[in-house]
Amino acid sequence: MAILAFILITVVALSIHSEAKQEIKGNVLKVRIEWTTHSTIPPKKVLITCNTSDTFVYWEKDGIWKGNGKSLELLLKEPPDAGTYNCRSNDTHELICSQPVCVMKELPNGEIAESVLKDLKGPNDRTFFRCTANNYSGNFTCFWRSTIQDSELKFETEAWPKGTITCGEIVKDTINMNREGTEGIYSVSCKKEQNCLSTEEYKQSEMDLHVFHGGVCETHKHAFFFKDIIKPDTTECWVHQSGLLTWTPPKTWSTPYSYFGLTYQIQMVRHGREQICEVTNDALYQNGDLLACYKRECRHEKCFIRSRNRYHKSSPWSDWSAMCRNKSQRNDKSPIREDKSKIEKCRCQN
Repeated sequence: MAILAFILITVVALSIHSEAKQEIKGNVLKVRIEWTTHSTIPPKKVLITCNTSDTFVYWEKDGIWKGNGKSLELLLKEPPDAGTYNCRSNDTHELICSQPVCVMKELPNGEIAESVLKDLKGPNDRTFFRCTANNYSGNFTCFWRSTIQDSELKFETEAWPKGTITCGEIVKDTINMNREGTEGIYSVSCKKEQNCLSTEEYKQSEMDLHVFHGGVCETHKHAFFFKDIIKPDTTECWVHQSGLLTWTPPKTWSTPYSYFGLTYQIQMVRHGREQICEVTNDALYQNGDLLACYKRECRHEKCFIRSRNRYHKSSPWSDWSAMCRNKSQRNDKSPIREDKSKIEKCRCQN
């Protein structure tokens, strides 16, 4: 019968000039190695120990003998050096315990080398995964892209502070893959617990994405205030023959709309030239969920609308709407037909 045991891990330096840094998630030992084209970089020396009273044990990986005794010294320099090391009884060959080991390839500046994730082109630095929410409910989605398609590619997510965020299963998008099928699109839906809508945030939430591919592992971090990741869904808009432009807030936006305000921009496109007008909120006419102002240019130009959280300018804009649809006067059954005298021209902020 196999003896229940746990692994004691000790990391030491093979060279006085470098020290193996490690991160452990669950039972996986992650060892940082400097990834360069120079072969002079010394390997990392890692000592793993099988904590059992049986001294007659040996270690193997992939069925290949690696050494005798409770402790095994590993020299890690390249991904093939990683893997799962198994401690077995000399007498019965029964498995006592296993130690998965992976390497984290890092450039001299600390950045991840040869990431299997696609850079999403962040505004300030490399961004490999993002999180967005479409309202204040506390629900949000994180997404990322892989540069490869491989059955060995595994992901895990972790949220901080512990207990503040719960996440579901990671989902792979099999519909919107690139044509060659070389990239994978993944997402996970999460919820921030006890998300108080009326109080200011003083501490960021953090999502960690752990990537495992063969003997290589990566950890990507995304820290954020919830208000900064709120990106409204697209809206619907219409253009009337008189030049009246009407639209509604996104259907998924938090209510009441008067409390969870939005700022709107109108994009006008004609002959390949575009102009953007950020609408002054006090110029908008509102009847129920319907918003309106006069933008006569939209009778002849293509017009689109997008929105953003009114009170947090660091939050992202929504995607542009589909082109505002024409609405004839005869078919216009909107509740603002009789109030057109109260509607102003769309005024743009400076």
